[in-house]
Amino acid sequence: MSKFKIIIDTDPGVDDALAIVFAIKALLPIEAICTVYGNSTVQNSTINSLSVLELADEDIPIYTGASQPIKGKNQLAQSHGDNGLGGFSIETTKIAASSTSFEYYQETLNNSDNGAITIVAIGPTTNIGQLIQESPGLIKKAGRIIIMGGVFGEKGNVTPYAEFNVYNDPHSLKLILESGHPEIIIVPADICRKVTFTQDIFDHIDNPNLSEGLVKISQVYIDYYSNNTEYGGFEGGVMYDLLAIALLVDPSLFTLAEANVIVETEDEERFGLTESVPGVPNCQIVTQVNSNKLKELYIKTMNT
Repeated sequence: MSKFKIIIDTDPGVDDALAIVFAIKALLPIEAICTVYGNSTVQNSTINSLSVLELADEDIPIYTGASQPIKGKNQLAQSHGDNGLGGFSIETTKIAASSTSFEYYQETLNNSDNGAITIVAIGPTTNIGQLIQESPGLIKKAGRIIIMGGVFGEKGNVTPYAEFNVYNDPHSLKLILESGHPEIIIVPADICRKVTFTQDIFDHIDNPNLSEGLVKISQVYIDYYSNNTEYGGFEGGVMYDLLAIALLVDPSLFTLAEANVIVETEDEERFGLTESVPGVPNCQIVTQVNSNKLKELYIKTMNT
């Protein structure tokens, strides 16, 4: 197993839940889960994370993070049901840690070797933005920072210009991109849209309890993306966050390119817009994914 450790920064969220279970089944070295507002309130994100770990029969420390963006107000999602997890919940004895995500990041990065911690941010990036604001040099101790966010060359999924995670806190993403960190990878929505799940994919999961749980979690989400006329109209639910995890499990499925990405934080109409512009690269962007092989990898991994 690789020496690096992973922090999943997340706002479960249906696709987050599928991504977390996938990461667990892939035996990725998950050090902790840090929650954030986004698909629902941060309180629901934390409760949902506990439910997901119960479903996956796994114990991973969970730390509760930001409830609002660095500036302005959040906009919670409409596609993930009442509690952010399609109404799914499961009775659990697991509890969240008493310290906050911010405190956890500070302590962990302070005590880790350079490059030892990979951060996978699959919700708004506020927890990381706060860390940069309070401890500007500390983020450079992290290894890769993989961010599911932004959209390039297509319309957004919350406004015509903006992808949901970035729209909720573009100031934080701007801080990350301007931090000088050398290993930032963006997995944008336009690539994620190439990977959609319908309910029948869960029929291929051998564990009936896990399969049934994932069906319950994803039903509202898949229906939304299949039927919504403004930001949906896909063959199934878009597996945004799953791609960020799959990038760690099998990077050969992806093509990346260096880019200089800027984020719109001032103009109201274009708020949250991500653009690749000429200049010194500040990140890498995923530009292609092998959708069929990713689905095969998902089924194979879920049955290990």
